[in-house]
Amino acid sequence: MSIPFDIPAELMLRYYAGNIVRSGALLREVGSGQIVAHLQEATGLVQMAGKLDPFDVVEQGIQVYQNEQIKAGLALVQGLGIANLALTGISIGVSVVGFAIVAARLGRIEKGMDGLAAAIERVSRKVDGMRDYLVRQELADLRAELRRIDAAWASSEEKVQIGQWREAAGRLLTIEERFHGHARALATAGEEPGLRDLMTDAYVLAADGRRSALLAAGDETAAEDAGREFGRALGSLTGPLGTAQLLREMMTAEPGKGLAARAEAVERLRPKAEARAATLREREEMAATAPLTIAALRQAGVSGRDWLKRARNENRAPLICLPV
Repeated sequence: MSIPFDIPAELMLRYYAGNIVRSGALLREVGSGQIVAHLQEATGLVQMAGKLDPFDVVEQGIQVYQNEQIKAGLALVQGLGIANLALTGISIGVSVVGFAIVAARLGRIEKGMDGLAAAIERVSRKVDGMRDYLVRQELADLRAELRRIDAAWASSEEKVQIGQWREAAGRLLTIEERFHGHARALATAGEEPGLRDLMTDAYVLAADGRRSALLAAGDETAAEDAGREFGRALGSLTGPLGTAQLLREMMTAEPGKGLAARAEAVERLRPKAEARAATLREREEMAATAPLTIAALRQAGVSGRDWLKRARNENRAPLICLPV
């Protein structure tokens, strides 16, 4: 089956007319909820997010960019409401980001841990396995396996590629479980929301990598199963984090003790809590819908490896599309 690079114009017209809505990585008909297309991030979207300043994208708009392809790509992702997703690192479909971007995301997690050194030491006495040196070793292991996945694409030997992807997927399962365990233990203990979020981000990177490796290796059923489990597990971790809970967590860092000072802090922090909650819901929905795309690929006779390769090689468009 041919995989179009661009979303068909007819679908976009129906979307702008309000007859189709985006739900995670899916386009659905209003009313019936029927899936009409599956969306997948392409290298063009990743490059766009890496080159453009988030403030410019959100606040100044696409007219400041002279490059017509960038303008067209931004118009598409903004129209679909996914411009901010690329900037926050949420995968649309199955992750196709290169190792350089993955390494940068891991670097942000490590930097976040640097700022929480004292908290990690305190938490380590309450939460098993949360010692700084152990978590950093797990991050190093995660980095190595994500590098392995990316490097395998450069091999000219399919057998070597598949072997590398399957080895990475197996090792990432253990790493994924460790970070999920850290995040769950911190949430259960009500300890250090910032550290909990970092462990959740590491868990997402590991899960995204494993799903991508399985799909590239041709293990579509395993990739679909892994995606479904990831969607359920992520929802259990971050689902309880609504605006009210996030606002309470943010308020713990506020020094003001008086009623007026706390009321001012609530009003100041509420938009941030609302935005964070919206981002978490979007990430959960992306995770929940990605397995449906993997299933649709199999039903359409499209190789998962070809799908990822097409997305990785697409530098012009931000998305590729599988119409139903």
